[in-house]
Amino acid sequence: MAWVPGEVLVGVNVQIPPGADPLPSVSVVRQQIARLLGEQLPTEPPSPEEPVLEVPAEKEDERLLLLPVKLTRSEPAATRLAIGRINQAAGRELANNIQLVAATPNWFGAAQDCCGGSPASQPLPVEPFGDRIRYAPELPALDLLGEAEKSIRGGPAPVQIAVLDTAPELSEIHAALEQFKDNRHLREVIERLIPPIGGLPPSPLEQARIGTLQTLERNGGIRPIEPAHPFDISDHGLFVASIAYAVAPWAPLQLVRVLNNFGVGSLHSLTVGLLGLLKAKGASDRLIINLSLGILPALEQLASIWFGLPVAGLPGCPEDPSLQFIVRQGSDVQEPVPAAKLRELIDDGDATIKDSLDLVQAPVRRLMELLLAQNCLIVAAAGNDSMFRGVERNPRWSPRIPALYDTTLGVAATSVHATQPARYSNQGETPSELARDAVSTLGGDVDVDGITPQSGVIGIYAAERFPPLLPPAEPLVNRYGWAQWSGTSFATPLMAGIAANTWATQTGSNARQILDRLNAESRAGGRPESPELGVVNVPVSLTWFP
Repeated sequence: MAWVPGEVLVGVNVQIPPGADPLPSVSVVRQQIARLLGEQLPTEPPSPEEPVLEVPAEKEDERLLLLPVKLTRSEPAATRLAIGRINQAAGRELANNIQLVAATPNWFGAAQDCCGGSPASQPLPVEPFGDRIRYAPELPALDLLGEAEKSIRGGPAPVQIAVLDTAPELSEIHAALEQFKDNRHLREVIERLIPPIGGLPPSPLEQARIGTLQTLERNGGIRPIEPAHPFDISDHGLFVASIAYAVAPWAPLQLVRVLNNFGVGSLHSLTVGLLGLLKAKGASDRLIINLSLGILPALEQLASIWFGLPVAGLPGCPEDPSLQFIVRQGSDVQEPVPAAKLRELIDDGDATIKDSLDLVQAPVRRLMELLLAQNCLIVAAAGNDSMFRGVERNPRWSPRIPALYDTTLGVAATSVHATQPARYSNQGETPSELARDAVSTLGGDVDVDGITPQSGVIGIYAAERFPPLLPPAEPLVNRYGWAQWSGTSFATPLMAGIAANTWATQTGSNARQILDRLNAESRAGGRPESPELGVVNVPVSLTWFP
């Protein structure tokens, strides 16, 4: 299953005065959604504790509401039909001053390391050459740590970096601090986290975030393209945070858990985490949000999954004839289409197929647009789908969502040699798009087995043991609290830290201007684009400090 069964997220634009209670509008929207779905697709009443998920829009009296809707039917065809019916009204007014954006399933998402479609490496131990590290961009125009540190003294509130990811338990952190007393980097990262892991107050949004994770099965449920992770990666987010710290050690850090211990989350858990950050920030505050994860299937598989066609090589994604239908514009009736005909329509770029796939992305795309408008710079992993079971895909696959969008900074990965793309890395930009909102940087590569890191990114690792590379081999003991790990997950925080340093020196700039500046400075450095990744590269160097 590519989405949480029976769960839908509906996006609507509403016009209400600033400060007005959105609940009346929420009630109207739910009534109109029930009308669109009819008696065939009844919905469950929302929980009284469910917080309103809202984002300020471009106009002062506009907001985007994202409403979770739960169907009483959980079969995939019911979710498909419900979304088809709702999206027939996309762009129309549901009621006075309420316009429907679109509906989308509550898609599963995953950390972009070695989960299924992300076959970058597993972590391996590293013997340290010092107590802490620094990553620095080799382009002088982007190596701004010194200027950034000066700019925050007596200046405006510093740029913050928020990592939305996995997170270890507080007890595990305390144990790691005791075990790895010589690892200064680990201690400083933990001290830098504001608030500390497990220290968020029990606000409605925080309770909702925890609740969404609790609804996911321990292994993340049944996912056709990203099967259950074989081992606990609760350290993934801490590792990511440590890399951002290695680039911008002055920046306040947050680590918000939106993925379970196996690296699995959902669109709902991510949305709640994002809106919790937005609600806590001031209008002029500068926030960089690191998303070393992907939501929705890869574009190359989205159509097959949505229309019930088998995905080659993935037994968890068999053909599903119950999904082999389309809902044409102006109709809410299922029109059965044979699998062979569906494949032909997809390959030919049929307008009905294309429109339906565009609409299921629309709520996520709109959310990313508004986060950028609210001075949040999203830095997102391009994904690691371009190698499958040790075999490289040619051509490389497109970036994952949300790295795909031009309102985010997408990050692809290179090996330790800056001109050599990592074999697993997706493109930094789609082939038909102008690459002005994506870059590549060090992500490390993998060995021929597809899971062993090869000159990976180095960061902190708090677990007592490493996962075995070849089960049932004995797991390696974590002796130093350091690891190397390869993936676009780990290229992403390098760029988040570089973005923080850049933004700190540009106090009058907004998130959109920083996004444009990063690309301009990267290109001005004279580094050629990678023909395979379609983006300019930002090489970095690693230095160990005592």
